[in-house]
Amino acid sequence: MEAKVFLEDDLPKEYLTEEELTLLPAVSLVYENILLPDSYGGGDATREHFAKSLAVDKFRAVDINAVLTDPKWKCLFERSGEEVASVE
Repeated sequence: MEAKVFLEDDLPKEYLTEEELTLLPAVSLVYENILLPDSYGGGDATREHFAKSLAVDKFRAVDINAVLTDPKWKCLFERSGEEVASVE
């Protein structure tokens, strides 16, 4: 089996939609108000956390469907030259 070098940035990504990016911190703040005491720090810290996370692109995931269907990634499912997962 030939060695291949891939970096995390090579993987196809899925991103939240604009609507999801708007709803996520709002829903988080609602749950924060329900579950945590007032002394926790409030919404400002949560809004700041979401802003920082958004700035460093934390709201993304590997696009598994693209990985499973693109022949480029077939090597991830091989072991010693034998295919160990069938992708259809």
